[in-house]
Amino acid sequence: MLHKLSKEERIFYSLNPFLVAEQCCEYIEQQKGLVMEGIYRINGSEKEVKQLLKCLVQKKPLPKNCDVFSVASLWKRHLQFCESPVIPHRLYYPILNKCDDIKHLKELFISEMPFEQFRTLRFILTHLNNVIKFSTNNKMNIKNVAIVFGATLLKSGAEENAIEYLQQVPKITKAFQTLLENYNLLFDIREEETKEPVDCRASTELERNSPVLKSLSPEWNQKRRGMTLNTIRDLFGPNGINQENL
Repeated sequence: MLHKLSKEERIFYSLNPFLVAEQCCEYIEQQKGLVMEGIYRINGSEKEVKQLLKCLVQKKPLPKNCDVFSVASLWKRHLQFCESPVIPHRLYYPILNKCDDIKHLKELFISEMPFEQFRTLRFILTHLNNVIKFSTNNKMNIKNVAIVFGATLLKSGAEENAIEYLQQVPKITKAFQTLLENYNLLFDIREEETKEPVDCRASTELERNSPVLKSLSPEWNQKRRGMTLNTIRDLFGPNGINQENL
């Protein structure tokens, strides 16, 4: 971040990444942004981006007539600087070093990624694959998407000089492209979830199929956001909540 953050910007970057992604991606898809040439590559109006930022900070819906490219720029900015990164920094090197091992990546996400970040990344990859489906129109093929979003989502959290960063870019792009190519295997996404863009809002297999999780109180739903999927399975088995762990 090159400038001192305003109060509104600090609030904006503290917003839940899943909720910001859901609101922005839903708008982009509804406004036919998936077929617009240069989506996520062409920047929107800086003035409008700031206005949209205020809307989200004030918990207002995005205006119906706002520019799709500005919404896309707003979302990318939030992903870049949000306080809670979608992919935890500690997973940066494990992903980069074993990006060809899909089984390893899946086990890594299940055991090491908190549930809230897991479902957010799942949502994002589903949306980005919807973008790729229309690459003939929008010119955003899988490599272009990986270039734009790889460096945004895959970060070590440590300060690197420009030369070190440039040396890592090809690895980052390759790793993120692997996530895009195998997202259905990594996140157990069924074919029917990807037929229409609107379905990218579907929850994870665990949430959808577990009546226990669906019936949890708001307090427990809040608590489980920091849990990994393995922890959730231990606490909330198929026969109900394990009362000893409450």
